Amino acid sequence: MSRSQNSVDAFEMHERSYDLQVADDAFRSEHRELSADEDGTDRLNDAFAAFSMSFAGTVTKAALPIYTNDQIAAYLTDGFWNSEGESWRKFAVSAGGTITVNIAALTAAGQQFAKWALAAWTAASGLKFSYTTGSAQITFDDAGSYEAWSSSTTSGNTIISSEVNISTDWINYYGLTKDTYSMQTYIHEIGHALGLGHAGPYNGTATYGTDNIYLNDSWQATIMSYFSQYDNTYVDADFAWIVTPMIADVLAIRDLYGTTAINSGNTTYSYSSFAGGDPIAATIVDTGGVDTIDFSWVSVAQRIDLNPETYSDTAGLVGNLGIARGTIIENAIGGSGNDRIYGNAVANVLTGGAGNDVLDGRGGTDTLNGGAGNDTYIMSATGDKIVDASGVDKIYASVTMSLVSYTAVEHLVLTGSGNVSGTGNGLANILNGNGGNNMLNGVGGNDTINGGVGTDRLYGGLGNDKLTGGVGADAFVFNTTLNSSTNVDTITDFSVADDTVWLENAVFKSLTKTGALASSAFYASAAGLAHDSNDRIIYETDTGNLYYDSNGSAAGGRIMFAHLKAGLALTYQDFLVV
Repeated sequence: MSRSQNSVDAFEMHERSYDLQVADDAFRSEHRELSADEDGTDRLNDAFAAFSMSFAGTVTKAALPIYTNDQIAAYLTDGFWNSEGESWRKFAVSAGGTITVNIAALTAAGQQFAKWALAAWTAASGLKFSYTTGSAQITFDDAGSYEAWSSSTTSGNTIISSEVNISTDWINYYGLTKDTYSMQTYIHEIGHALGLGHAGPYNGTATYGTDNIYLNDSWQATIMSYFSQYDNTYVDADFAWIVTPMIADVLAIRDLYGTTAINSGNTTYSYSSFAGGDPIAATIVDTGGVDTIDFSWVSVAQRIDLNPETYSDTAGLVGNLGIARGTIIENAIGGSGNDRIYGNAVANVLTGGAGNDVLDGRGGTDTLNGGAGNDTYIMSATGDKIVDASGVDKIYASVTMSLVSYTAVEHLVLTGSGNVSGTGNGLANILNGNGGNNMLNGVGGNDTINGGVGTDRLYGGLGNDKLTGGVGADAFVFNTTLNSSTNVDTITDFSVADDTVWLENAVFKSLTKTGALASSAFYASAAGLAHDSNDRIIYETDTGNLYYDSNGSAAGGRIMFAHLKAGLALTYQDFLVV
C-alpha cells in the first residue's frame, strides 16, 4: 500500500474499524502488526506532511469478550436500542401487571401460537395478558409474505402500543407445533413488543463471527439472539428450538417490569412441561414450592444441574435446559443412562435410576438414591443420606464419613485436605484418604486402605486387609482378634524412617505396658522364631511376615498378624503399644 502526503485510504473488513497511527519520525520501511477497535469503518488513516512512504502490515482483530447474563440482559433492555439511536422502553405496568392483546386477525393456528408464546412470557415474567377484540396494547397480524416483525409506538420510555406481525406462510413453512421455529418466532417478536431488543447490533440478518460483539451470543442465553447453538461456535450446546424465554431474557424482563411470584406451588418439570417432539431448549422459572425435574423416561446419559443460572444436558442434548436466577429446584430424577446429577444449596432428593450414575448433593442435607447400577456419591455434609441396595458403589466425601449405615456402598474416597475420618462396613471396602491427616478404619471384610498424603492412622479391622500409608508418617493399628487365616493385614509401603505399627494390648495381651515397645520384646530373624522368652513381636526377614508370640517359645505360641516387605531394617522403635 502506498501513501502520499495528505492522502487518506480506507479498506473494508467485516464492517469494523481499525486505525493505524504512525509516529512523525517514521520515514523508513517498517512491518507493523495492527490491532484496533470495532467502531465505524475499517480505516488506515495517516496524515503526513511533505513525504511519501510505503509499508506492509497485518490486522489482528481483538478477541471478543464473554458476556455475563447481566450484561446480555442489559444489552437487551438498553444496548440494542442505543445502537439504533433510541432508548429503553416498557409498558406502563408493574410486576405481575396485565397487558391487553388482540389476536383476532390471526388464523386459528396463529392464535394458538400467540397464546402459547404469551403463556411462555407469563411463566417467565409473571406478566398477565388479557385478550380483547378491540383496542389493545399489543395487536397481532399475519399480513405479508414470509414476514416476521414487531414495532412499537413509544412516548419517552413508555410503550403506548406494539404490533406483532408473523405471516401465515411463515408458520406454515416452519411448522405448526410448539417444537418449531414458528413458536420461537412468536416468543421472539413478543419480546420486542414488551421492550427487548436483539442480543447484538443487528437487525434482519447477521453472521456469527462478523456481527456478534461477544462470544456467547446465542439462543442458549437469549431467544432474542440471531445465532443458533449451531451457528455459535463458542457455546457448548446442541441445536434445539427455543420454547421459552431463556436465562438472560428472564433477567431482562425483570429489569423492565420487576419480579413477582411464578409457579409457586409444587411443580414437576419434564419435556411435556414445554413441548416435546423435536429437539427443544427451555428455561425453568419458579419461585416457590417443592419442585422436581423428572427425566426418568430418558435412556441416554444425562447431566442435570439444579443450580440457578446453569444449563443441563437432557434427553440426548447438550446445554438445553436452563434454570433462571433465583429458581430453586429441590429434586431431580434421572433415567436409565449413566447420569450425572448435581444438587444445589438446599436439601435435595437426587434419584439416578438405572445406570452407573454420579450424584453430587453439594450444599444442604441431601438424599441420594443411585438406584440400579454401580453408582458414585459425592457428599459434602455429614447429614447426607444414601439410599442404595445394588451395584458396587462409591462415595466421595469432604467430611468425616462412615459406611456402616450404607450397607451397599463399597468404596469411600475422602476429598480435600481436611483432617477427616473414613470408616468402612462389613463389605470388602476400598478406603482412600485425602491430603489431610486421616483415620481410616476398614471394620470388617477384606479391605484396601490407602492413606494418601498426610499423617494417617490405618485400622484394617477384621479381614485380610491391604494397607498403604502413602506419603507421611503413618500408623498401622492392629486392634482386632488375631487369626492367621482370616485376619492378616499386608502393609505395602512401611517406612522404617517414618511409620509405626500400633499394637492394642487388649489383643496382644503379653504386652501389658503401653508406650514404646521394650527392646527385649522384638526380634528379627530369617527363621521368624523366638530366641528367648522375652520375644513377643517377631519379624521374619526373608518373607516379611510379622508374628506375635505370646510366650517367647520357639516351639509354639506365635501367630502371624501382618505381612511387610522382606528385608526391612525393623527395630523395636517401629512399634507402639496402645
